[in-house]
This record gives sequence, C-alpha cells and structure tokens, in this order.
Amino acid sequence: AAVARLVVKSSGCGTEFQPFSTSVMSGVAAMVSLRAITAACCSLALGSAPILRQVAAPGLGDSMLGLVNKGGTPGARDFDPQTVADRRSQRFIEGGIRNAFPSIRIVGEEGDLGSNSEDEAAVKKAMLETKIDLSCLDGKWPTARDTLVPSDEVCVWIDPLDGTREFTEGRFEFVSTLVGVTWKGKAIAGVIAEPYYYDFNERPEGSTENARAIWGSPLGDVGAHVYGQDDWKPSQPAKERCIVTTSRSRTQGPVVDTLERLGSRVTEHVQAGGSGHKLARVIEGKADIWLYPAGGTSKWDTCPGDAILHAIGGHVSNAKGKPIVYDADASYDNSEGVIATRRTDYFEATVEAAAPSMAAV
Repeated sequence: AAVARLVVKSSGCGTEFQPFSTSVMSGVAAMVSLRAITAACCSLALGSAPILRQVAAPGLGDSMLGLVNKGGTPGARDFDPQTVADRRSQRFIEGGIRNAFPSIRIVGEEGDLGSNSEDEAAVKKAMLETKIDLSCLDGKWPTARDTLVPSDEVCVWIDPLDGTREFTEGRFEFVSTLVGVTWKGKAIAGVIAEPYYYDFNERPEGSTENARAIWGSPLGDVGAHVYGQDDWKPSQPAKERCIVTTSRSRTQGPVVDTLERLGSRVTEHVQAGGSGHKLARVIEGKADIWLYPAGGTSKWDTCPGDAILHAIGGHVSNAKGKPIVYDADASYDNSEGVIATRRTDYFEATVEAAAPSMAAV
C-alpha cells in the first residue's frame, strides 16, 4: 500500500511542506494519478476535522475563533467571516497536497494565508499525526480504472471550512470541508467531509468517529461512496417527493420567484446553511433539489458535489442549465447561480422555472 507520512520542516513562523516520491509519480514525468490525488484529498479532508473541532465543537464551551471579517457587515446577509479554523484547515490540506503532488495547481478559498506560531504548531501537530494513504480508495476505485494525466491539467479546489457563518454561530450541523479535483476545467472527483456529522446523526455500530466523508468520481464508473462504509448507497426517495433546499441567509428575489414557478411540484422547502451540507443532502437522497439562482457561491463550493452528483447520474449546473467550468485563471464566482439535483425531470423543470430570473444575468 502506498502510505506516506507528511514531512514537515519548520522555518521561522512559516511551515514548509517537503515533497516525497511515490510510486505513482516515479518514472512517469509530470504524470499524476487521479485516484491517488482523490485518496489524498479524502485523507486530508477527514484529517482536518480535529483541527476544526479543537477550535469549536458541541459542548466545548467558549471558543477562540480568531475572527476576521473578509467583507460585509457582521450580522448582515453579506457578512463573510474567516476564523482561525479556516486558516489552519486550509494550511493543513494545501500543505498535504503540495507535499504529495508538488506540481499540481491548488485554489483555496482563504487565499495566501499568513501564519503565527500558534497556527504553525496546530498545523504541524496535525501533519505529524496524519497519514496520506494513497491506496485507501482501492476497494472502490481499482488501479485498473485509474487515470494518469499531466499534472499541469489538474487543479484541486479547497474550501477548508464551508459554512463559516454557521460555525461561528454554533450551528455545526451545516459545516463541511470541501475538496474537489478538476481535469481540464471539469469536475472529476470530490470529497465532502462533515466534521460534526455524527454529533447529529446515528453512528454506525462500533464506530467512534465524529466525521463522515462522501466522495466520488464519474470516471471509470467509480460512483459515490461514504469513506469506510462499504455498504453505503444513496437512498431512493419516492417519485412524487420534491424537497427543495435553499440558503438560510439568501432567500429573497430569484429564490422565492423560482420556488413560486415550481409551484405544487414542491412538497417541502428546507432552508439550510452551507453549500456542502446542501449538496450532501441531495447526494444521499434527503433532499431533491438545491436551488440557488443567483450569484453568491464560488467554484470551491460546488466542485466536489458537482463531481459526486455526476458520478451517480445527477446534475450540477448554473441556473441557466449550463455546465460550470472550473477555470483556475478566470473568476471563481458562480455568478449565474447553481442548480443541483439527482433527477433529470427536476433539473429540466428547475432550469425552466429559474429562466425568467436569469434572463438579465
């Protein structure tokens, strides 16, 4: 099994992540394994859960969020907070990926982060305790179905703490860590890790974990899976059910208008926080449509769920019904909104219902 421990070298107040050689890279210049990259993303997304939980968790008491306002007005809809957990989680995940695959491109929500000795110590501790098992997905993604591609065609998109607003409010059920992989601008693998999932849901028998990760890829009929649960499959809701999930904080204008046009087709409307949370509910079958016909999300919000939903025959597009292109050299905003669903009939109906709202966009 290809297992590697992260190698950390401290220098001043920063942390350098030293690359190591792996069998998937040796002898094939500038070629990388998409299966191995996805395995690393799984290991790191789950490995970031203790970082988040050390900052804030149910029953932890007062937390030291180290809050920074990236924009907007605190308490208002446009408030865009960043916490110490966002910063540490991104440094951990980004450093781990660079360590294993030093030549691939990485786009992280939190940008070029600064550092301090406390952050460095927390990230270094997590690095030393984490193994990247490049073979951890072999049971669901065999070597025979792997794809080797030039590293300059691959980009990894990271949202280290999706649902930061909810995180600061103690609404941990809406928090996730998102890592997506694109190849030539198309989402081809994704991980949605929910660090507090089993604080709110029943654990599998014998498990003591708090975190859960859904991962998947449309390549080679890999499909969608829950990491470590071999028997998991998405549920199959009743055909007549139509649960639409929308944002907690952005529910005006085109969202309401589109819901009204969908009319009696909608059997339930659920408002929830976090793009990753809503995508995970659609993937596993607890919701049928994620509707967001407006700007306000980014490529790192949608990339992982885009890959996973396509892996099970679903749809993720902008609100005009066009594929989302993950161009690392263009805008990171999903300015034309998002629609996500597992069902083609719901996809077509939602695109039609959103059309009047999107006409001027």
